[in-house]
Amino acid sequence: MPRVFITGATGFIGRVVTEFAIQQGHTVRGLSRSEAGDALLTSLGATPVRGDLSTLDILSSESANADIVFHLAFNHSEIATNLDKVLDLEVKAVDALAEPLVGTNKPLVVSSGVLLVQQAQDGTDTDESAP
Repeated sequence: MPRVFITGATGFIGRVVTEFAIQQGHTVRGLSRSEAGDALLTSLGATPVRGDLSTLDILSSESANADIVFHLAFNHSEIATNLDKVLDLEVKAVDALAEPLVGTNKPLVVSSGVLLVQQAQDGTDTDESAP
């Protein structure tokens, strides 16, 4: 039975991925920041792992022990006041998840929104061809 580790497992996308992975027979461990998150993950059939994107040792350990890793979390709390800090944390979190997977052929799936995509200079919609 494949082992899956999911950051953002209690979020909008992560909850659906968690449910689907469990329905497919995978063992799911999901990052959780609170007792409420623990309860939600447990109710879905997943095992909560207490931590957040700054607990790099936990991210690394969970990634090393997983067959598939989904990184679906993002720290929205300081985005308006300290974007550089948020981006630095994101890079460190992805590095902590990716490093144990190097050379293993195990997948790391990273999802993000368009928040960090620069708007087109001419005001048109931004698409895949934008810098």
